Amino acid sequence: MSWQVSLALRGNLQAFLDAEVKAGRSAVTTIIRRRTTNLKNNLRRQIVRAGLGIRLGKTIQGNTFPKRGSSLNAAGLVYSKALYKRPGGVVDLITVFNQENLLFAKRGRKWIPIPNPAVVGTGTGTKHNPVSKSPSDPEFKGKLFFRRTSKANVAILALKSDPKKVAFWLVKTGKLHKRLDLDKAYNKAISGLDEAVAKQWETNSEKAKQRFNVDI
Repeated sequence: MSWQVSLALRGNLQAFLDAEVKAGRSAVTTIIRRRTTNLKNNLRRQIVRAGLGIRLGKTIQGNTFPKRGSSLNAAGLVYSKALYKRPGGVVDLITVFNQENLLFAKRGRKWIPIPNPAVVGTGTGTKHNPVSKSPSDPEFKGKLFFRRTSKANVAILALKSDPKKVAFWLVKTGKLHKRLDLDKAYNKAISGLDEAVAKQWETNSEKAKQRFNVDI
C-alpha cells in the first residue's frame, strides 16, 4: 500500500499570470490616483475653513503619473499655484499660512497687503527685481472694498464687482499665526498606503482567477 499526493495547476496559467501583473499595475495606479485626489481636496477644504477663500483653495492642483493607463511605478503630485513675486524672490502663499511668520509693514502702515494671484494676477518686473501687485495700483482704484474677518489680525480687500473674490489679504504688523497644517494632510494621504494597494491588488487578482478559471 502506498500513499501519494498529486499537485497541479488547472486553467490558463499564462493568461492568469499576465492578468496578475495587470492587476498589480491597476491596483497601484488606482490607489495613487485616489489618494492624490483626496489630498488635493483635503488641502482645499483646509484653506476654505481657514477663511482664506475658495479661490485660493483652487490654486491647489494635483497630477498623477502616468496620466493614462497604469503602472507599478505610479506617482502623484499635489502642488500650489498660489505664487507671487516680491523683492527677494517668489513666495508661495500656501507655505506662508502653513507657518508662523513675523511680518512688518513699510512706512508705518497698519496693514500688509498680500495679493491673491488667482484674482489679481502676478506682478510685473523682472526675475531678479519683481514687483508685486498692490492695492494702490491704478488698476484697482475705486474697485476694492475693505472687509474684516473673524480674525482680528486679518482683513480683506474684495472686488466691488464680485464681493466673493478676495483681491488682497490684509494682515497686521506682527505675527501671522499658522492657519494650515500641510503635514497633517500629507500624513493622512500616505497612512496605510501599502495596505490599501495590497487590498486593491487582491480584489483585482480574485477577478482575474475567475475570469481565466484558474484553480491554484
